[in-house]
Amino acid sequence: MNEMKIDPEERILRCIDGEILDRCPHMELGFNPFPTFKFSLFFDLMPKKLREWLLNLKGFETAVQAAKEHFKLSKPIPKSWIRKAFFIDKIASSVISTPTTLDFYDNLQNLTYFMPRRLGIDLVTTWGFPSIIVRGMTTQNGKRFIVSEDYNLTDVDEVGDFRVHGTFFPDFKEQIEKLTYWIRTYDLDDRIKYLGKTHATQKGKIAVSPTFNGIFETWHVAFGQSNMHLFFRQLMREYNKGSPYGIYKNLITEKSKLLARYVKRLGEETEVKIVTLVEDICDDNSPFIKEDIYKNYFVPEIKRICDAAHKVGIKVLFHTDGTFRIDGTEKPYNFFDTILSTGIDMIHGCQQDVNDLSELKRHVMDKNITLVGGISCVNVLQLAKTAREAYKMAGKAILTLKRDGRYIIAADNGWHSGVEIENIKWYLQAIKVYGKY
Repeated sequence: MNEMKIDPEERILRCIDGEILDRCPHMELGFNPFPTFKFSLFFDLMPKKLREWLLNLKGFETAVQAAKEHFKLSKPIPKSWIRKAFFIDKIASSVISTPTTLDFYDNLQNLTYFMPRRLGIDLVTTWGFPSIIVRGMTTQNGKRFIVSEDYNLTDVDEVGDFRVHGTFFPDFKEQIEKLTYWIRTYDLDDRIKYLGKTHATQKGKIAVSPTFNGIFETWHVAFGQSNMHLFFRQLMREYNKGSPYGIYKNLITEKSKLLARYVKRLGEETEVKIVTLVEDICDDNSPFIKEDIYKNYFVPEIKRICDAAHKVGIKVLFHTDGTFRIDGTEKPYNFFDTILSTGIDMIHGCQQDVNDLSELKRHVMDKNITLVGGISCVNVLQLAKTAREAYKMAGKAILTLKRDGRYIIAADNGWHSGVEIENIKWYLQAIKVYGKY
């Protein structure tokens, strides 16, 4: 059967509604800069020896280093011949700037969507909340950082990945206070207008989903990723106290109200049809918290967002890493079902190496939910040693999850810097073969 000529967004929406078309839709959660660079320059189509020779020149890493020096995120190092020959420092100083307005993103639009369109991907994510805007630069303890819109300190590693180092305000109570005020006074006008323009520009070519840092994952920006113990301490103090809880519950409530307004306006003022909530509530062994805490403390906030989205015809994709099953319990999928009780339409992740995909598919057969993911970004896209191994593992996951529809093919997380070009090629080939109905 020849592939149906259908708008990528319509393909996704019809899949969510349970319709089985000619093939499974394909989405990806995101792409780190290094794989984006390689696939945008057609490294996947080059002879392997030529590709390896070009990668050994370290041109991308050199450009990243020049940019870091330009922003004083790194001390200067001796300039290589390639850095001099291609005027990389001049380009870095004249072209690259910190994104303090949304206009910055105009320069990235073509690059951002060219690669996934070329690879036949139907749906990708874009920024939503927080936006890509940064507050500026700061120096703390002798090290220079970028200050993100949500008051976090970030820098850039050798392959262009942003790394979060902590919160702008060292005291978490002050950080929460500043975040709460910022969220209460957040101006959506420019964001709505820009996302509407982005969606319109890509319409008919690729579906675009604004991404929101979710409710559970708010702890990252409130406490800092190295301070999860402070988050758990505050959470349990508030939960044991009971309603009206405390400052952290107040923060996530204000955030859920903002995101509910956000999706409402997206539905009323743009043609956006899908939004993504990044939650990461589970790890490889279990959920991070007990079901009753999640159900009573977090679920009402997520449900507020989903209800607002559905009122304006927007579907919600929920992402989490980790396992959906809790072993040793009478109902091992109770926590998973609690996630579904929020009203989400799709759940992304289905991490291949820690979930029994056959069992998971059986569990959702009578539920109104679309599974997304299932192909390991580590064991398939990075670590597979042969084309056969990558192709076979991807194909097995697709065959398992596509049964009876309501499945969107995807890696179980974004394409990180370690993914291998050859493995991606065979993953895409498996999609073409096994993704057909």
